[in-house]
Amino acid sequence: MRNIDRYEMEINHLLDELEDNPSSRKKVTEKLTAIRFEVESQIKESDLNLTLASRDIKQYSNQINDENIPDKDKVDLQKKIAFLQDDSAVWQHKLCELKHVKGMLDEYLEVKNYFDKYKCYQNIRELIRIKGVKLGQIENDAGVRIGYLSRLDKPDNDSEPGILFLISAANLLGVTVDELINGDMQKMTKNEAYLCDFLRDLISDTDEGIIHWEKQNISKKNPVYTAIMNYPPQFNEGSDVSVLNHYAACIPESKNYVHVLKCGSDKGEQGVPENTFIEVYISDETGKFNAIGSSVKSGVTAGELMRVLCNKADRDSESVYIDIPTREIIDTYRKKRGSAVKEGGEG
Repeated sequence: MRNIDRYEMEINHLLDELEDNPSSRKKVTEKLTAIRFEVESQIKESDLNLTLASRDIKQYSNQINDENIPDKDKVDLQKKIAFLQDDSAVWQHKLCELKHVKGMLDEYLEVKNYFDKYKCYQNIRELIRIKGVKLGQIENDAGVRIGYLSRLDKPDNDSEPGILFLISAANLLGVTVDELINGDMQKMTKNEAYLCDFLRDLISDTDEGIIHWEKQNISKKNPVYTAIMNYPPQFNEGSDVSVLNHYAACIPESKNYVHVLKCGSDKGEQGVPENTFIEVYISDETGKFNAIGSSVKSGVTAGELMRVLCNKADRDSESVYIDIPTREIIDTYRKKRGSAVKEGGEG
């Protein structure tokens, strides 16, 4: 297995080569694709090793609890478990690093197919204006010289910005690389930019397990559903609009809730809505609802973010959720158990 640092060095070397010589794009892309294939294989291997280690730990733990197993053998089993736990930590760390490398490769290999550098530059400049970020800060973080973007923006310059510059710009401006390239930021108002930032925060907190979504009953007996459907008609247009799914999550450290609704209109022959859209609301502790936005009315970027949030809310509502107080109880138990196993091994 190649060292992770060597992967990153090779990727950066290839990207530097591309920046110095744009005509090498095909060769660089082929090499990066080969590296990604290798990294994906190692990710599968790491996943398999973690699965096998978890299986063995469970098996040894069951044997330790077996009264028929001699104490001497149990000590050996505890040592095996400790070894497997250490091994698993190494594999887990390696897996995280491999996924980071794959993310670098995915960023480039996805971007290279549809890159319009002038549209990208316009989006960067517009986001800088909206968010008050300094262009020099982006260039500094990306490790390029001041004036880098201005030089690339000249009509007689055929060079394209490096992927590391695009990633740095996207991170500082609070968008994805895809939004930076495909979005139309010049049409985005400050309110739309504010809404997009809020939606990205919700997506990030969902990924991190900070907030948890619950699928709601959309029966009209549900007071939440009734309150939303009674919202001013300009937001819920059309008498044939129906709510297909409704997800709710409590905003951390508050009694306020975010509501994401997947709605449908223009029913087809089978009576199933053909055109779907997303609506987002916030409710306060008094039960008052405020409309935040709709995927058909809040701009292209916000609309796409709403769809991403809806999909993540759907997956999260079906997954196991362990809240922070429960995590603390489990962590305390596991810490004590780890100490006991270690002491038993030393004995």
